[in-house]
Amino acid sequence: MCPKRGITDEHVPPKCLFPANKSTNLITVPSCVDHNSKKSKDDEYLLFVITPYIGNNEIAHTHSLEKIKRAVEYSLQRGKNLIKTMYKGLRPVVINGMPTGAFPCDMERFNRICKHMGNAIYFHHYNEQFDGEFLVKTNSLRMSDYSPSNIYRELGNIENIMSSGTKYGSNPDVFYYQIMEFSGIIHLRLVFYEGFSVLLIKKIPILGQGKDSNPV
Repeated sequence: MCPKRGITDEHVPPKCLFPANKSTNLITVPSCVDHNSKKSKDDEYLLFVITPYIGNNEIAHTHSLEKIKRAVEYSLQRGKNLIKTMYKGLRPVVINGMPTGAFPCDMERFNRICKHMGNAIYFHHYNEQFDGEFLVKTNSLRMSDYSPSNIYRELGNIENIMSSGTKYGSNPDVFYYQIMEFSGIIHLRLVFYEGFSVLLIKKIPILGQGKDSNPV
């Protein structure tokens, strides 16, 4: 967490994920000027990764076309090609009989962005800083060598349990979060466009080893 004084409002998740008619009563947390101004590229990256997800609702697909088109046009005016940058390695694939596309995701960057959102949502929910570190887990992004395994099934089980819990957020068809404790371990679920979901699970320190265990 940043030790600097938070004098600006940071939208969590980023405001760019919300269409104009869904951009009221958004979650904000205090942020220092440096962090709030420097995260715009990460906000844009999250938009490019989440909105095209095949399991999202129509709001995401429409918003993706509009926002990404504007971002690409702006980049071309500056002599850059944002599509080639963000979707480098894009290739055609078929998922559940439906033709679509797949591209490599910078998982280190994605995880860092999600951890930042998790810390902010926790602060918003409890009005205190998160004391620990989140593990980032998602079934919405698949590795190139993906095959069904126990960890994916376990994530699905946790999501099924959490899906019946309270949903927080004024625009749940764009974003909502759920938060629960299992055996004293914080589980935070972020859901975008009723499809793309991320689980954030608090790491548990292993006594005497200086490492963290993975609850899943």
